[in-house]
Amino acid sequence: MNKAELVDFHGKEATATRLARLSCLLFVALLSVTLMVGFARAGRAQSVFTITGVAVDETAESVSAAQQRALIAGRRQALDRLWGRLVPVWAQANIPPLSNQQINELVQSVSFGREQTSDVRYLAVLSVDFKRDPVEQFLRVNQIPFAVARSKPVVVLPLFGQGETANLWEEPNPWRAAWARKPASDGLVEIITPLGDLADVSGLSSQQARAADLGALKSLARRYNAERVFITRAFVQEIPRAPAGDALDGQNPTAADPGLGALPAAGMAQQDPAGPSAPDAVAAPTAPPLALTVVTSGYLGNESPAGEELRLDSFRAAAGETREGLMDWAVAKIAADIEEAWKGRNLLDFDQQNLLLARVALTRLSDLVTLRNKIDSIALVVRSQPRRLSRTEAILQIDFLGDSEQFTRTLAQSDLTLGTPKVDEELQAFVHELRLSAGAVELRPVQ
Repeated sequence: MNKAELVDFHGKEATATRLARLSCLLFVALLSVTLMVGFARAGRAQSVFTITGVAVDETAESVSAAQQRALIAGRRQALDRLWGRLVPVWAQANIPPLSNQQINELVQSVSFGREQTSDVRYLAVLSVDFKRDPVEQFLRVNQIPFAVARSKPVVVLPLFGQGETANLWEEPNPWRAAWARKPASDGLVEIITPLGDLADVSGLSSQQARAADLGALKSLARRYNAERVFITRAFVQEIPRAPAGDALDGQNPTAADPGLGALPAAGMAQQDPAGPSAPDAVAAPTAPPLALTVVTSGYLGNESPAGEELRLDSFRAAAGETREGLMDWAVAKIAADIEEAWKGRNLLDFDQQNLLLARVALTRLSDLVTLRNKIDSIALVVRSQPRRLSRTEAILQIDFLGDSEQFTRTLAQSDLTLGTPKVDEELQAFVHELRLSAGAVELRPVQ
């Protein structure tokens, strides 16, 4: 090779090296921009601190004054619902009252829908976005425990009747109708009652539900992207009439937890506006009071703790209460307990903070964006930042609240799994494999 050829060879080699370095830099820059866009989208996707469907109806001397009153009332109503979503029932009484100005400082934005006005009246449905950091800071300063992690959906299968005659999809099933009437959850747990369409009925028969067929339950959980399935079996009995003056008449004790108190019963008979009957009036015969017994069996993911999977509840109708009202009350009670159990297991512990390194395998830019969006939506995550980036993988440092068990459980709600940690020689630290799971649901019966 002569001198000219040698110079040309080295020139081409240097050019190729520069192009390779430039390509790598462009990839990292593009990855950084893509991550920034993905992170912004992840932040906007969070909705735990957004309260929707806040109905307001205010009247004042002018429509502008009525609108101002509605805004004040709507923000306060939304905050009350936010406390109910985040704070366990037993701690809500300890939340200090806030002035209108203090509430306003916690609000990020308010949007208005379905507005109607007259000269002196304003009606609308509001959506209120709260500022996460100030809300959390307020609760922390006042030592109020709270949770912000959303659960995957929970599927409830309501069986009505005893033994082999209990109905799921068949009629009559007033217990399933009661669950279908339940308002949508405003909390951290979405409770789904299957509609009983062709896919539901063909995938899970009443016989399979009665026998708790794990294969059929697992398929049902996958269809609804749920990690937990509860089979709740109810039956109604008439209670022999107690002697007059019986102290229990009209009460609603709960066998499973009498300390929780009774929820307001729907379907109660209304008192005659004209007042009590005349002394000489003959009281019409009434139906015997009813007792509702509910046995709930849970089939949960392996990360779920024991103790929630099996429960027995007994409800007694108040005087004049219908069967539908009794069942509505029982549904509300059981649903509220499911919600409270989730909050109790996922309270934020700001006194304990940990970090881990996670390796993410990459085949395209969108892989990391998808995973990072999910990571940023996890309530326990304080921050996450790249420690190393390449074409084939990224290593992220994730700082989180609480212990590793709680963090792993919370990751599972976003279909994320952590592999066994291995030592990274360059970083001189243990690194976990972080990947999207296939949404598999491992069900286990109560032992």
